[in-house]
Amino acid sequence: MSAAETTVRLWTKLTGCGPARPVLVAARSCGAGGSSLARTAMFLDSLGRKETIGTEPDVTDLLARTSSPFGTLTHLRPPGLLAGYRPQWTQGPGLPGSSPAQW
Repeated sequence: MSAAETTVRLWTKLTGCGPARPVLVAARSCGAGGSSLARTAMFLDSLGRKETIGTEPDVTDLLARTSSPFGTLTHLRPPGLLAGYRPQWTQGPGLPGSSPAQW
């Protein structure tokens, strides 16, 4: 599943509406109908809608758990694949000041 497909799937599960409706509305209200972002939004919107009124979306397959000094964190997995490898975080966030501030 591509990053775009994962994003569309998550958006649809969480909102129950068209994948890019807020982006389309914002683009149209700003008069940006010809921008690349607006075209992308229109493409995503053209994928269709899923009615989820009255149901709670199940997003458990999109979540990951990571250990950290704050405890076990539940978060969204990074989307997509890189050369057949699914990106992941190897560790959670550290405590403030636990690492030097450097690049």
